[in-house]
Amino acid sequence: MGRTIGVISGKGGVGKTTLVANISLALHELGENIIAVDGNIGTANLSLHFGMVHFPKTLNEVLEGNASLNEVVYTHTSGLRIVPSSLAIKQSGASGRKLKDFLSSLEGINIVDSSPGLHDQSMEVINACDEIILIATPEISSLTDAMKVLAVAKNQDKKIIGTVLNRVKGKKYEFSKDEVEEALGIPVIGTIPEEGKMRESAFNGIPIIIYNPHSKASIEFRRIASSIAGKEFIAPRFAWLKRILWSGSI
Repeated sequence: MGRTIGVISGKGGVGKTTLVANISLALHELGENIIAVDGNIGTANLSLHFGMVHFPKTLNEVLEGNASLNEVVYTHTSGLRIVPSSLAIKQSGASGRKLKDFLSSLEGINIVDSSPGLHDQSMEVINACDEIILIATPEISSLTDAMKVLAVAKNQDKKIIGTVLNRVKGKKYEFSKDEVEEALGIPVIGTIPEEGKMRESAFNGIPIIIYNPHSKASIEFRRIASSIAGKEFIAPRFAWLKRILWSGSI
């Protein structure tokens, strides 16, 4: 039986899908048996982060009983396996029970993207997953909403791995790591800096850990992945110099 880890957020635009794409790929690089699952049925876009857009069948069809597991697992050029949801405007009428049954059939580590907030689809992902990673930005509105979804996950006795702070700029008006841990009552397992290359990589459909592998964000994604896998993370030497040679700037 595999591990199903849901990545949730209290609001949209905090980088949830970017986190799923990059830590899934980093786990694959570590040699883990990993599948990235787009559980955001209504507004799917995980596959776009990998430049993949054409799928004969998706998770939607599995939940509707019209496809099998083997028909909806696609392999990215990196070797990472992905279960996409439909990019078309359509909703699955399937129950959350079917999503849980599907995820339970998977082996290895399965990172599940969800829709933001506390509506039906996000609740189904929380219910279907055994473990939860929360992602937020270090701002009051994001943390307030994060507290709400965290409370729901705790009420369902889910194992909370921790929270990831994303789009961190190091400004005085942002909450610090210690403040976030105190407010949420869970550890901050990663701090992703705001980087211009992140948006550029998403536009090109290439995860940042491939697009700019020596960036501070890429290193942090790999550190988070190592923590999930229970493996020691060894920071790359001369990363600052490699960033200069790779992109022309620190």
